[in-house]
Amino acid sequence: MGEIKEPTAKRQLEIYQDSFYKFVGHGYGKRGEDTPSLFAFNKTANMWIRISKVSTRDAVLGRSPDFPEVMIQVGWDHSRLRSQDYVDFPLITGCVLLPDKIAYDGDKQLYQLYIGSQYGKYSHPTIFYLPKRDLDAYFKK
Repeated sequence: MGEIKEPTAKRQLEIYQDSFYKFVGHGYGKRGEDTPSLFAFNKTANMWIRISKVSTRDAVLGRSPDFPEVMIQVGWDHSRLRSQDYVDFPLITGCVLLPDKIAYDGDKQLYQLYIGSQYGKYSHPTIFYLPKRDLDAYFKK
């Protein structure tokens, strides 16, 4: 899944926060000095983890909207990822694809990492599922 590591980039984007975790991400930085990354901060353990891989198990592997519908710089189709058990994260497909939204499903105890959901009715988002128990276990190592 990742490694214990604190984010060091000067410019970070807070994507989601709840009573258990805070998720932040960043791209390359202005001069390419950073490695694009997603981090989770465990509030109980007071530690960070860099999430470098995610499982494709049960993932919804979407695609970019059609170009006439939405003007985007780089299109993507994540269906090819189905053949892999895990993928490097964040996804890099001509641009860095960090989650634009993260939600927590308390009933299923899953974090849902959405990529490409910001295009409204034209969205065909990719959604990865990150079990809270997997995150919790990582911090107990």
